[in-house]
Amino acid sequence: MMIRRLLGAALAALLVLALVPSAEAKTGKEKWRERGTIVRVLDGDTFDMQTKDGIVRVRVNGIQAPESDWCGGKEAKKALKALLPKGTKVRLASIKASSGNAPTGVWRIKRTVHTKVDGTWVDIAPWLLSRGLVFPFPFIGEKAHNNEYLALGWQASQQQIGLFDPNVCGTSTVERDRLHLEVVSDPPGPDTGDGEFVMIFNGSRRAIDLSGWMIQDTSPLNAFFFPKGATVAADDYVVVFSGTGKRGYAPDGSRDPRFFYAGIGVMWNNTTVDIAFLFDDVGSDKTGNLRAWRILNPTQ
Repeated sequence: MMIRRLLGAALAALLVLALVPSAEAKTGKEKWRERGTIVRVLDGDTFDMQTKDGIVRVRVNGIQAPESDWCGGKEAKKALKALLPKGTKVRLASIKASSGNAPTGVWRIKRTVHTKVDGTWVDIAPWLLSRGLVFPFPFIGEKAHNNEYLALGWQASQQQIGLFDPNVCGTSTVERDRLHLEVVSDPPGPDTGDGEFVMIFNGSRRAIDLSGWMIQDTSPLNAFFFPKGATVAADDYVVVFSGTGKRGYAPDGSRDPRFFYAGIGVMWNNTTVDIAFLFDDVGSDKTGNLRAWRILNPTQ
């Protein structure tokens, strides 16, 4: 697989050549925050570090790694551990000192992460993004690198490397079928089933079986897996609403097998950035190959 080939013995030598100077000085928006040493890497975008005030958990700003039991998750974690082995000195930056979240009950600070290469502090995210080891993940409030990271993700997708390789998780029999995603979000406020949705367009000449396929938003906690028997007809579409509703019925109550409901609240995250990734069910991991993706860059 492409990801595994990227993480051979040449990683250390490639690191010095591939890392680029941090954009912090150019943006003038981020400020240096914490500094310390790596204690352990938890996954492809999260680690613990020792600071003068104790151990803190850090969520790398602007990227999203697959979960550990998802296709590419082990490779992403391996790559981050290679960049940040235990004891590595790191320096963190952010626009807001308060940026962070606690999706599993443990507070994680969101930071742009720098390590020193040849005496210069460099941002680690571009290296991971340019090799397709992680996805770009814009944050409102921490937008210093959003455009840069999105461009690197798009470049990796055009090159079909890493997670963007159409067969990275296994051979897909429908890899050439044309699929397109569109994300529609409602304004901030109470969630409604017909207010936020993702549309999947099938531009091919045959129906596609979506059984077991998955749509992910900004978090795996917001993943929706298509039920058995779900299909998208040739030259047609299906809709997944963020709210609750009855499968096979449109919000107005009319019968239509193209309509599905995630039933998990604000799936398409109208308070941050609208993101959707569509994965098939190829391979032995929980998710398969990336089939389409859509990110609407936040403007505030």
